This record gives sequence, structure tokens and C-alpha cells, in this order.
Amino acid sequence: MNRGIRRSIKIKPRFDEIDMLGMAHNSVYFKWFELGRLSLLQEIMSMEKALDLGVHMPVVENRCVYKRPVRFLDELVLVTTMPWNGKYQGKFVFEHVLSDSNTKEVKAQGETTVTVYSAREERLVRKLPKDVVEKIDYLARGMT
Repeated sequence: MNRGIRRSIKIKPRFDEIDMLGMAHNSVYFKWFELGRLSLLQEIMSMEKALDLGVHMPVVENRCVYKRPVRFLDELVLVTTMPWNGKYQGKFVFEHVLSDSNTKEVKAQGETTVTVYSAREERLVRKLPKDVVEKIDYLARGMT
């Protein structure tokens, strides 16, 4: 059974995100993906808790497939999903689908991979705290 956490946010491209061709610049998709990822991560572990634990979640891979142009003030929805099989395997992968809110046309799809790094121990975290895993399990059960 596929499990995971799925959340959506609304996005409306701003003027400063548009290039000379009237389309969203390719770099802003990664900013939008970050908004989706951070809104989801905030539910799992608040920034305050991450700082207390001394952990960071650096991006180690980012990719985007641009399907259709996004234009100024398009009404979009970004769905971000973090698959979860019940075990932390050294990284989290976030899947992103950016669609037009009205037509449902997919504008872009992508994936962001992050790892968990302990600043105190200066190494990758191999095992998450039990309460964090329990929180992910709880949120993942609610995915439809």
C-alpha cells in the first residue's frame, strides 16, 4: 500500500517571476517546490524543533520537467507528496505536481530530495528520533 503525506498550496505567479517571453522563469519552479516542501516539513518537524535537535535538511537533488508555460497571475495549485514506507532511509523525497487550478492541466512535475544532517555531530543522521517517525506515520495514515 502506498503511503505518504500529501499537501497542496495555491500559487499565483508574480510579475517579478516572469521572463521576457511572458512565462514564469525556470528558476522559480524550484522556489515553488520549496514552498510545498517546507509547508509539509513544518508539519513533521517545526523549524524550532529542528534547531533544538541541531539538524538541517539540505537539498541534495532537484529536478523539474516543464510541461506547459506558466504565465503572470495564472491560478495554480502545487501538490507535494512525500512517500513513506514506514522507515527513514537516509533521505526524504518530495514529488511535486504543479497544475492550473481551473483546467487541471499539469504545468510542471518535479522531485526534490533532502537528507538530514546533524550540525552538532557533523554527519548524516541515520536514525530519526522516535517522536518524529511517529509523527510521520500519523500524518502518512491520513493520505488519500
